[in-house]
Amino acid sequence: MAAADPEHGNQAASNAILGAIAANDALCIYLGGDQPSGESHLEATDALTQACRGTRWEREVRGRARQLEALIRMKAAAQYSGRRLSVPEVSRILRQAERFIDWAEAVRTTAPSG
Repeated sequence: MAAADPEHGNQAASNAILGAIAANDALCIYLGGDQPSGESHLEATDALTQACRGTRWEREVRGRARQLEALIRMKAAAQYSGRRLSVPEVSRILRQAERFIDWAEAVRTTAPSG
C-alpha cells in the first residue's frame, strides 16, 4: 500500500489530493456551475458550495467543502515542503480523498445534469 511506503507516500498523497480537486471541478461543471479558476485551490470550496445551492446536497455540502479544504491545505506539505509525510498522515489523506471522490461520484450519478 502506498501509504505504508515511505518512499512514495508524498506522491500518493499528492495524487489523492489532486484527484479530489479534479472530482470537485468535474462535479461543479456537471451541476451547471463554473469550474473553479481562481488563484487558490481553496476557492474550489466556494464553487462547490455554489454549485450545490438549491439542490438536495445543499446541507451536506458544508461538510464536504470542509473535507476538501482540509485536503487542499495538505497539498503544499505533500508536494513542496521537502518533508516526508508520516504513514498516518498519508493514510488519512488517502482515506479522505477517497471519501470525497466517492461522494462526488454519488452526487453525479443521482443528479440531473445542469
